[in-house]
Amino acid sequence: MKLAAPDKTVVSLMGDGAFIYGCPEASLWSASFYKAPFLAVIYDNQGYGAIKGLFREKYDVDNMGADIATPPDYSLIARANNAYGRMVADPADVPRALKDCLAVVRGGQTAVLDVKLEPV
Repeated sequence: MKLAAPDKTVVSLMGDGAFIYGCPEASLWSASFYKAPFLAVIYDNQGYGAIKGLFREKYDVDNMGADIATPPDYSLIARANNAYGRMVADPADVPRALKDCLAVVRGGQTAVLDVKLEPV
């Protein structure tokens, strides 16, 4: 999206499952390489809610291994790929973290904000 609209600020909102299954390393590395910074905000509920819903719908079970008992540190995945990574757990910290991340993006670096939510 950033390559198509280089003058726009691009923000991607996703769950933790979408982030992990969306090949974050390739996206983050490419953003750095092509100088196409964006902000990724992760709604981190430590569980793949969409997958759990499919299990309930298709198999009438609550969970088939879709819990993330020890989730990865998404901010470290960001940093390993030349992006700024930040995690917040207190809702009061979200506005400041968003401002900081947007400043980083406007400065030319991709940012990942991992917002910890209550586990599903």
